[in-house]
Amino acid sequence: MSGSLARRVFGVSTDSRRVREGDLFVALRGERFDGHDFVPQALERGAAGCLVASAKPFDVKWSGPAVLEVRDTLAGLWALARWHRAGLDIPFVGVTGTCGKTSTKELIAAALGEGETLGGEAFMSPASFNNRIGVPISLLMIRRRHAIAVLELGSNAPGEIEELAQLARPKIAVITGVGVGHLAGLHDPQGVLIEKLSIVKGLGPGGTLVVNGDDPVLVAEVRARGYRFVSFGLGPMSRFRGEDVDLTPHGTRFRYKGRQVFIRLFGAHTVLNALAALAVAELLGQTRARAIAGLSEVRPVSGRLSPVHAGRMTILDDTYNSNPFSMRAALAVFHRWPVGARRVVILGDMRELGAQSERWHRRMGELCGLIQPDLVVTCGAEARFILEGAGDQGFSSRKMLHFKSTESLLAQISDIVSHDDLVLVKGSRALKMERVVDRLIKSAMAVPHAVSPALSVA
Repeated sequence: MSGSLARRVFGVSTDSRRVREGDLFVALRGERFDGHDFVPQALERGAAGCLVASAKPFDVKWSGPAVLEVRDTLAGLWALARWHRAGLDIPFVGVTGTCGKTSTKELIAAALGEGETLGGEAFMSPASFNNRIGVPISLLMIRRRHAIAVLELGSNAPGEIEELAQLARPKIAVITGVGVGHLAGLHDPQGVLIEKLSIVKGLGPGGTLVVNGDDPVLVAEVRARGYRFVSFGLGPMSRFRGEDVDLTPHGTRFRYKGRQVFIRLFGAHTVLNALAALAVAELLGQTRARAIAGLSEVRPVSGRLSPVHAGRMTILDDTYNSNPFSMRAALAVFHRWPVGARRVVILGDMRELGAQSERWHRRMGELCGLIQPDLVVTCGAEARFILEGAGDQGFSSRKMLHFKSTESLLAQISDIVSHDDLVLVKGSRALKMERVVDRLIKSAMAVPHAVSPALSVA
């Protein structure tokens, strides 16, 4: 160690561009960048100190901020998070699943809210802070004012969720459902199932497992392993059950234990997320009325099936990411959406499906063939199989268009979509399909009528 430990540390950052006064900068090594190269910038921005690897030579000497040397900076970050977690005597909620983790996390935090019942506010991990870097940073962000913490746990490889769960040690573990996703790292659906279920290895004595009761494969595996659990769902066997789901242009309504619930999110899959939140809230002692009121405050996040109204055009922006589970859900919402003179789906590749990619793209095409939109547009090397699957269902080739890249689609999108269409746009993060949404909005703005803001920011 060099420098002084006299300064207080108020936060932790791994990005030198976002370091704030008083932060500890952790220099991580990645595939494209080495955080050690940005230590001077972090110090210039006011970092109270830096955590660095002892093997890294430095040309600059510091006499002020502390420079802490460790063998492995990621391991050092985890050690700090583990130490901080040990001093937090509050209930933790861990959320995992193939799809719906982020929405469920946000709904749980909203249902818990800041009610007097809980004695303080709920902490929610920031967006995408669900991996081996984000989770320890999230833990280090929790303060004394927080009465409950809700963390999202994700995985791209076997063993990651078990590690994260053992770090977070949740009192309640939620599995939103298990589908096809990250097959490139988790190999097959059974691998995904095993990985998601490993969250139970972080549950302490008296912990509760909360699972999607409408996922028969998940429920069967949980029972086969002898785990104690409670379930949420729309089916009659779930303890936390929703009924009478009704999709509207402004959100989704359903009934829960005799009460009417409204969420500003869209589709039956979001009702399942809301039911998970209501289950957690009840298990932690929140009043039902306060939990339901909290759910109504959650708004769609841009890129996560959020409607954008541009004149008479309605765009369902689901461009954040894509897998078969979420694409099926998006197509279901699109099919039931109550407006649109012409219905157009624009679908990009679903990445990380490994050897099963063609199979699942074909299946999504078969769904398109069943719901019969007026036009199916695909983008990317794998998405062409969507059109083949639609064709297998008798969908007319005259209603299909394929583009090899997002750029080639962007060049012609204004000629493909009309100003009063209903358009679903979805694809994996790598394709940056949000650019298609932006281009559609600009195209609609060229028509002489006003553009309404997205419901997510209304």
